[in-house]
Amino acid sequence: MVAIRNLLVLAPAFAAGEGLLRIPLKKPERSFEEVKASLLARAERLAVAANASGNPEPIHDFNDMAYTGSIMSGTPGVAQEMIFDTGSSNLWIPNKQPSGMHKHIYDHTKSSTYKANGKIFKIQYGSGPVSGVYSSDTFSFAGVKLTDFTFAEVDDVTGLGQAYSGTPMDGILGMAFSSIAQGGIPAPMEALVKSGVLAEPTFAFYWVQGKMVPTASSSSAVLTRSITRATSSTCLWMLRRTGRCI
Repeated sequence: MVAIRNLLVLAPAFAAGEGLLRIPLKKPERSFEEVKASLLARAERLAVAANASGNPEPIHDFNDMAYTGSIMSGTPGVAQEMIFDTGSSNLWIPNKQPSGMHKHIYDHTKSSTYKANGKIFKIQYGSGPVSGVYSSDTFSFAGVKLTDFTFAEVDDVTGLGQAYSGTPMDGILGMAFSSIAQGGIPAPMEALVKSGVLAEPTFAFYWVQGKMVPTASSSSAVLTRSITRATSSTCLWMLRRTGRCI
């Protein structure tokens, strides 16, 4: 891109002295094997989408800046937009309206399944810190339910800046391992396995007609066609077909 921009900047001066310079653009032809691989990949993605044994969660694209999915918090449930974060392991939601923003707020006084904890919660993201207190409640997403799950009610999100104020996200649902969870609590995926909702802590993200969808499933057939990870591994991501750890 830099080289092209340089050409565009220099072209007028060159054209004035030497006439119009035309630079042809070439589209490389794909081989038969490349076309075949592309068609097979598309067929596999469609097969994943059609497989009913998983637990799909549609992801909402906000201008390629944030990708959120909906969860229900408490009883009766309050809908909140969450980042399904593969690099952290805690679930947190706001319990008060941040200044100048309009977020979906969790109010534990209105939830019949709320349980107090009161321990201080603090976590540091690349964009800044978030803090609040631990509590327990019920959460539903992707057709599964986390019961009596320890999460964080957050009252300070100032460290997130524009990443939070400028996007629809209300909170974060960490999808990584329990070993990196703040407070030593089970990560959501591990909690789903321990409660018997999922057979294994495995999920994948895949694209369906321009939409990204995470799927949690006990069926390896659903996940072998995507990039997958298991929370029992030390890898953040593992390529199923090659076994490469990332």
